[in-house]
Amino acid sequence: MLSGSHPVNRRGAGEEYFHRAEKYRKSAAYSAAIELYKRALAVYKKGSDITGTLNCFLALADTLRAKGEFVKARSVYTEGLGIAEALDDRASVADALVGLGLSVRALGDWHEAMNMVNKANPLKMSLRLASD
Repeated sequence: MLSGSHPVNRRGAGEEYFHRAEKYRKSAAYSAAIELYKRALAVYKKGSDITGTLNCFLALADTLRAKGEFVKARSVYTEGLGIAEALDDRASVADALVGLGLSVRALGDWHEAMNMVNKANPLKMSLRLASD
């Protein structure tokens, strides 16, 4: 169990859990970060916060991948990708595809990894052009 107070106000609970998870992830305390991301995800889902849910899925997947839990990361990236596509959030679609590609590569499927990255590249390029 993680030490520290639990958020009392449910409105800010997801954000608090998320930000605490980010601090743990930055210090490579991945297990603690994963626990907090899961708590944040539950709050975001309960409150129907689709953007918070998406951000949490991608951060959780990144952390699982960093920890070497590639099968779990692939599953979480896939869920996040579905949300990003539904929202037409091209940046998040690209991030999820790259994360999926890296996870699949780590599991030994180079061909599928390249397919994912190749799908992400045009999205990243279009985002870069739009910001210029």
